[in-house]
Amino acid sequence: MNQSKKINFRSYLSHPAKQIKYSFLVGIVLGSISFITNYYLYWKLTTFKWENDIDNNSLVKVMIKFNESIVENTMITFILSFVFSFVLMIFITHRFVGPFVAIKRFILASLNNENPKALKIRQTDEMHEIVELINLLAEKKSKE
Repeated sequence: MNQSKKINFRSYLSHPAKQIKYSFLVGIVLGSISFITNYYLYWKLTTFKWENDIDNNSLVKVMIKFNESIVENTMITFILSFVFSFVLMIFITHRFVGPFVAIKRFILASLNNENPKALKIRQTDEMHEIVELINLLAEKKSKE
């Protein structure tokens, strides 16, 4: 019977301090970009000058309502951008931080004169070439 593996968000935190730090920074940057973009759009619409002096009250009212909705939704877009990028970065950093943790353990075991098993990382992780080179180096060292 094939049981599906339940994905736990905590399992993606190989090195929580670093992953959360970088995810937070990216979240702040992307959230700030959406925040600045919204305020720039609001500023552009409020300082918009009509080409002619035709009094078009209905269009002006629509523009004012649109400006108000931009201001009201600026914080919402900031928060959504931040949360989306934060979660996305946790998953992305998981692919890079995991191999670094495994490599660190392998090197520490080697320095303590232990004979560590071949270094293995998940298929979904990055840096397979580096892991292969480290395994070749360890194999060469053990033959000496």
